[in-house]
Amino acid sequence: MEHSNNFDGLRLLGAISVFVSHQFSTVGYPQPTIFTGYLLGLTAVMAFFAISGYLVCGSWQTDPDVRRFANRRGLRIIPAYWAVVGLAPFIVWALTPLTFAWLRIAAYLPTAAFLESDFPFFDTNPYQGLNGSLWSVRFEILCYLLFAACGILFRRKLGIAIAVMLLAGISLLVSFGGESAIRPIWDKSNLGTFLFMGSFFAVGALFRSCPALASARVSLPLIALGALLICGGQSFLGVLAAIPAFVVFVGNRSWPLLRSASRFGDFSYGIFLWGAPVQQLVVARCGLNTNLALITAYSVAFTLIAALLSWHLIEKPSLRLKPAHPQNNTP
Repeated sequence: MEHSNNFDGLRLLGAISVFVSHQFSTVGYPQPTIFTGYLLGLTAVMAFFAISGYLVCGSWQTDPDVRRFANRRGLRIIPAYWAVVGLAPFIVWALTPLTFAWLRIAAYLPTAAFLESDFPFFDTNPYQGLNGSLWSVRFEILCYLLFAACGILFRRKLGIAIAVMLLAGISLLVSFGGESAIRPIWDKSNLGTFLFMGSFFAVGALFRSCPALASARVSLPLIALGALLICGGQSFLGVLAAIPAFVVFVGNRSWPLLRSASRFGDFSYGIFLWGAPVQQLVVARCGLNTNLALITAYSVAFTLIAALLSWHLIEKPSLRLKPAHPQNNTP
């Protein structure tokens, strides 16, 4: 399954970045940060949301039917998500000692309804939760719902509606205390998290609804502006300008390695979903005294197997059920 653009390759790189970031925290080390000052994994999730906003907006523009839109988004996200939520607790129970197993599994069930995102399953691991990656899925679904509402209400002025909502979201974040308060809000507040991540989704959608923004003459200056803001201490506004501009600019190109990233299957979502529980399970089974290279090798191998199974047994069959666009050009 090879595409003519680089978006699949960017998503794969994002999933690998989340995996690498979690590998550090799984063994008790601080997660790496990059030049933006944000964690590597969080920065990758920002890029995921920007890409999602761009592609989802394109799908809506091609076929602005809310029922088919909901079917496409649900079939792409939910079956594989439910598989990891439903299977991972029982796999952990089968392979590791787990006291009060049924109580823990019952407490984890709200995750299936996107009401929670984690619960302690590994009492001896530095991070005790089962799957530290799932927190972002419910916020992406909220972005889908809000975008669909905008598409219905402001069909002919969708770009303006997205821009207004983006400005409102940024204003609310700033009203909580400015740049210094954004990260504590992200850590503690569902509203803050949604405003933070939703901003990247909205910028990605804005780039698609206003094609001039996606041109090199706009994207490249935005990337430069973002870098200047980051260097000037305005890291949130900097990454909000630079990351969507970067992923849209690169995503719309066609480079040999990136465009063929999904040639044998789109494994990015499976890596994202299964990476954290596999890493946790490997540490629980091997122990923290095991060589880090061996822990990483086991984690990579079993995550790739899980992602391959997720794609071929769940994701790919689900995608066959997606309703076709009127032009038979499903993104």
